[in-house]
Amino acid sequence: MLNILKAYEDFTWENFTLIGKELSDIDRENINGELAHHPVLFQQYVSLLALSKRQLDELAADLNMTTSRIRKEHKRASFPKKMTAKDLDDLVFIDSEYVQAVEKVTEATHRYLMVKGMVSTMEHKKDCLIQLSSNSRQETRLYS
Repeated sequence: MLNILKAYEDFTWENFTLIGKELSDIDRENINGELAHHPVLFQQYVSLLALSKRQLDELAADLNMTTSRIRKEHKRASFPKKMTAKDLDDLVFIDSEYVQAVEKVTEATHRYLMVKGMVSTMEHKKDCLIQLSSNSRQETRLYS
């Protein structure tokens, strides 16, 4: 099994596809074992989702503070001339610190959505495992 926290920290498409394959893989010969292991795995991915959401929220707050600070600096620098909101926005959007903060938020959003997709995969897998288990019990009754 992949170390999910390490894969999250070293987030690449290859890691994502490996994790996705591992999450969606079902051992049809051991449905009960899969069902027993599923809650532990699900809890790990929900925890990872919470971590990624926290990181996204922190970066979004940093972006807001950066935006406010840059606007304030430009207002102060332009005194006594009053700048319009559009002028301030234009100055903020071209600031390199703002651009870097936006890139960080974009990357964190991407990670959050990917982990959210993994959790959704786990929910779907649970439903499939329950159905397969039910089918297996039905077959056992049918041939008993």
